[in-house]
Amino acid sequence: MESSHENFDLLCAMVAAHQASPEEERLLANHAESCEACRHSMEQFRQVVWLLYQEKLAMEEEREPVPLSREEGAEKAQARDRLLRELHVAQAPTLTGERFRSNTERNDLRRKMRSLRGAPAWASWAVAAALLIAVGVNSAQYWSSRRFSGDEAARAVTLQKEVDQLREDLAKERTERAQSAQLAAENSKQEAAAESSQTRKLLAENQDLKRNLEESEAAREQQARDFVALRDRERLLQSSLEVLQASQTSLHAENAGLEDKISKLTDDLKKSREESTALTARNEELSQETLTKVKYAERQQKLLATDHDIRDILGSRSLHIIDVYDVSGSGELERPFGRIFYTEGKSLIFYAFDLDQQKGLKRGAVFQAWGQKGPAKEKPRSLGTFYMDDSAQNRWVLKVDDSKTLSRIDYVFVTDSSRKEGIRPKGKPLLSAFLNGPANHP
Repeated sequence: MESSHENFDLLCAMVAAHQASPEEERLLANHAESCEACRHSMEQFRQVVWLLYQEKLAMEEEREPVPLSREEGAEKAQARDRLLRELHVAQAPTLTGERFRSNTERNDLRRKMRSLRGAPAWASWAVAAALLIAVGVNSAQYWSSRRFSGDEAARAVTLQKEVDQLREDLAKERTERAQSAQLAAENSKQEAAAESSQTRKLLAENQDLKRNLEESEAAREQQARDFVALRDRERLLQSSLEVLQASQTSLHAENAGLEDKISKLTDDLKKSREESTALTARNEELSQETLTKVKYAERQQKLLATDHDIRDILGSRSLHIIDVYDVSGSGELERPFGRIFYTEGKSLIFYAFDLDQQKGLKRGAVFQAWGQKGPAKEKPRSLGTFYMDDSAQNRWVLKVDDSKTLSRIDYVFVTDSSRKEGIRPKGKPLLSAFLNGPANHP
């Protein structure tokens, strides 16, 4: 394809210089209809030829007309032919009035034009222009030399420099083309290496796909076997289900009979629970009454046990026997409790039972008695501390014989003095009683 287009480039130059045959012009015209690059090249070549032609006419008009003899005309024609031949040898075979005379000249010119292939279009036009300019200038220089022999050497040097410059440009262009070709070859090698790597990668992926396909096929076969096994198991389960459904029908019938029995037993159990609840409540009520009676009997026994200690005061005409006890919110007697034997203005004996059984007391409590004239009217007076009189009965006793103190009080109470109360009671009274009632044992 590149060699064919080089021929068309050559035809563009030949047509522009009117050096092509009618057949070649038709061939180029047909090709130019579909090739924009050739149309553009042909137009540029024509412009160059036209400009050179205009410049040549201008130069001939500026020069003074010099009549030439027949011999001078013949010499001028011979000189032009010789200059053209020299230019063919120095530069490259250029366009002549005839077609290319031999295949050797045609191939030589194609090789010269191929060195410009791939370069900008103006490079080819510049070479063509340089060649045409060289032809015109050398012709003019030759005939001018006949009249101006003094400038012949200088113009020859100028022409030689121009030819050398053209050769250097062509050599530089060939070097650049060689470098471009080398770079293109290296890029081709890299692309080939990349394609080889891609090919190996694709082969590896193909192997992986084959392996995955084999694994998928094996998995599919295994799934088919599993499906057959599951279908057989499903049939077995279906038959078992039918047997179970038949058994369930009979069980439902039995369950209905059992539910009736359970309903009857539930009603009987409910009645039994109601009767048991009533009996339990009655039992608790009787137990509470019995416990109250037992506690009262125990208290009476404890109080009677102290009678032998107070025989001397029983005959007093102003004797007060005061039972001291606490009553709960439910009407029950609570611990502690006690009894006071009080002779007006003479003596006081205070027996207390289960003082250390009071709720909230710590172990090792000390119990102290206080007396005052009416509650919260006077400063309380300390009457002393209780001591254990009978540990078997858990009986505590306090005796007061100070008639002066007794004449100033009519209310006594007991507190826990383990809190270091000092001269004033701080704790809650455990027991309390009034002494100002009438004598009940004259």
